[in-house]
Amino acid sequence: MAVKPSVLFVLFEGLADTVIDAQVLNHARDLARAGLADFEIWAVCWNEDLYERSLARQQLAAERTGGEVAVLRGVRPASPSSVSKNSAALLAYANQRGRKFTHVHARADYSVLPCAALAESMNATLIWDCRGDAVAEIDYRTDIAGFRSLLKPALRFFTKQRFTRAAKACDKALFVSSPLHELAQPYLGSKPYYIVPSCASESDFFFSSQLRDATREKLGYQPNETLYVYSGGVQAYQRFEDMVAAFAGLARSQENARLLIATPQVEAARKIAQAVLPEGIWEALSVPISGVNALLNAADAGFLLRQDTPTNNVASPTKFAEYCLAGLPVILTNSVKDSFAIAKRNGNLVAFDEAGLAVGTLPVIDRLKMAQDYRSVLGKAAHLDTYRQIYDTTY
Repeated sequence: MAVKPSVLFVLFEGLADTVIDAQVLNHARDLARAGLADFEIWAVCWNEDLYERSLARQQLAAERTGGEVAVLRGVRPASPSSVSKNSAALLAYANQRGRKFTHVHARADYSVLPCAALAESMNATLIWDCRGDAVAEIDYRTDIAGFRSLLKPALRFFTKQRFTRAAKACDKALFVSSPLHELAQPYLGSKPYYIVPSCASESDFFFSSQLRDATREKLGYQPNETLYVYSGGVQAYQRFEDMVAAFAGLARSQENARLLIATPQVEAARKIAQAVLPEGIWEALSVPISGVNALLNAADAGFLLRQDTPTNNVASPTKFAEYCLAGLPVILTNSVKDSFAIAKRNGNLVAFDEAGLAVGTLPVIDRLKMAQDYRSVLGKAAHLDTYRQIYDTTY
């Protein structure tokens, strides 16, 4: 009888970012519920602020996953000897914890390196969970502007080294898109790899006409109003200002157009929006992840704009999966290659004109059918067989 996999999920981003809810906590919860594996999560924090904010969310994270969640203190990944220091911290906690795992799931390139000795000490399979092109992402860094931008070539060099070292150190690799795998293939060799797009939980994201009607009534939207939703932050890479400008154009030609902004950065979003949009046609709310689906159900289309850059070309936004499982038409640029192809193929793509920041006509779709069709594409359960291979204990 095969041994049930026990997976240690290690990340160096703490627990404070909402993306961790979707990509880490929900992943562990859903796969554990499916009986596929047991999970434990170790979130390593490399500064005091991240450590304190993660500690504040530790209990909620454990309740969400139904498993153990540890918050550990580490050192900044970019600092000298960080790999050896963080590796030692992981090994020390493993000795204290006194539990072995069949797999160590290392989120992102850097995590693989300090996890290598840990996985070896447990005779565990080391999985590289590659989330994006870290080298290209350097161009989005706002902390290396001005004279510090002179450091970018060196930073790109060391980040590329980290990427290749992760490929060589892992036993298996997991990619969120085909273009991302193509970047890594020259360094991965013949090791097993899997491509699983960023998915969403079918229990968290779905379409319900009753939920739609109830949410629109609660928020005060009329049946004849077309509601556009933006779900995310206000960081530059999410093109929040372009989204606001695009909606402003819509509002000038569509009297009943409305915008709902769901963001954890409400005040920053309001400041940007009120400088462009008249009052009464938009609002900004902050809701927990458990409340996002209701807002998506209430909406008629969702914004997901990205620039055509190497970073976005290999990306797989979790937000896309959330929109699609709610049966939403998605206003999407061709910069996110895999997502654009999926939306075009499935019929919920809304054209976007970059030159004029103009939104095309919304497709007429059956929301319930669209949502159900996407369960087999971007629902977590649709990829359970792939995860069984990833966490196979016979490897």
